[in-house]
Amino acid sequence: MQSNHARQTAAAAAKLGLGCHILLEEGSGVAEPHYALSGNALLNRLHGACVSKFAQSVDISAEIACLANQLTQDEKTPYIIPTGGSDCVGALGYLNCARELAEQAANFGLEIDALVHATDSAGTQAIAHLLGAVVEMRIGGTVEYVPGNNATIFQGMDQGKGDIDVHPDVWLPNQESFTKKYVDGAGSVTLSSNPYEGNQGFCVSSAFAEANDITDIADLGRPDVAALMDSDGNGKGEMWIGAPGWASANVNEVKTRDYGLLDFIEPIRTEESVKTARIKDSIAKSEGYAFYCYKPHAVWFMFDVKMLSEPTYDPAKYVMVQPSDDADWYEKSSVATKDALKKVQIAWSNSLESRSPAIAEFFGRFALTADDVSNFAFEISGNGRDPAEVAREWVEANPDRVDAWLGL
Repeated sequence: MQSNHARQTAAAAAKLGLGCHILLEEGSGVAEPHYALSGNALLNRLHGACVSKFAQSVDISAEIACLANQLTQDEKTPYIIPTGGSDCVGALGYLNCARELAEQAANFGLEIDALVHATDSAGTQAIAHLLGAVVEMRIGGTVEYVPGNNATIFQGMDQGKGDIDVHPDVWLPNQESFTKKYVDGAGSVTLSSNPYEGNQGFCVSSAFAEANDITDIADLGRPDVAALMDSDGNGKGEMWIGAPGWASANVNEVKTRDYGLLDFIEPIRTEESVKTARIKDSIAKSEGYAFYCYKPHAVWFMFDVKMLSEPTYDPAKYVMVQPSDDADWYEKSSVATKDALKKVQIAWSNSLESRSPAIAEFFGRFALTADDVSNFAFEISGNGRDPAEVAREWVEANPDRVDAWLGL
């Protein structure tokens, strides 16, 4: 309902005199009537966009295809933009950003020793700025931060021209296709051998879990528990499964079905900020609320929450087909097991070994824990602090660990 990407697309279309059709999934978990009439939703209408809203149960990909077909029949030429602009054209936007940055640096005579990429994830920002702080404060290098998706970042590191030198947040096996291509195949990128563990599942507040004897995902299917989680009176408890466009949200939607929870639980997709506000509100009102959670994340330092147990990861029971691969993904997927634990590490361009060997050696020794990253994320997103300030403060407070990274 409050999609930033949809609003930006509507504004661009209005500026260019193009028609704009926005298809949104309802189910934010926010009951206030003004939510659907303000913010980005209001701007979409002011920009003249035609907005259609659909329930979570609707196959949004099929609806998009149907609308495109109808527009074609009306002798119009539709152009489909996927959720979040996550396609090859979207990646080119990041590429143009990197090119523009390189041109500006050249115009100003600025020599950049390392270029660190960060996204809007607080954990990613924290790691990127921590790497940058060590390079600037202890090695004496210069750092720039640029946006980009995984394809753009790995391509930049592969080219070895200094446009993008470091990816601070590589999750495996999620991004294995990139590491196989550039680390194992081309040999142009190095993957750190010091990963920390990433874990994901479903959480409730510790108080709600203790009061109602909730320990396992199956407990959310108890009628008494579901009733306590029903904030809108539709007979089902709400559970946030992820933000629109997240691949993990698709997995969690399948899990909700295959864990036998659909008769009791309504899976909700909305922006993560809405989820965070709902957690805070539910704890303050002693209400029930379940949500997709993962570690590292700021939520562990923001609230007292508990991850529920799930059946132990079994690859034979984890068959996931994403919408980008098949329109019938939901019917063809079957997930009735916990996700495998993830390995999270940094990756960097092999060209750094010749351009900035001290930085390359530092990256090779760099190591963090999941708790380190969760704490950084809390300081940034929970306390609203500047990532650069948090990173510099940590470097100053932890000289022994930084010395070890630098081989001192």
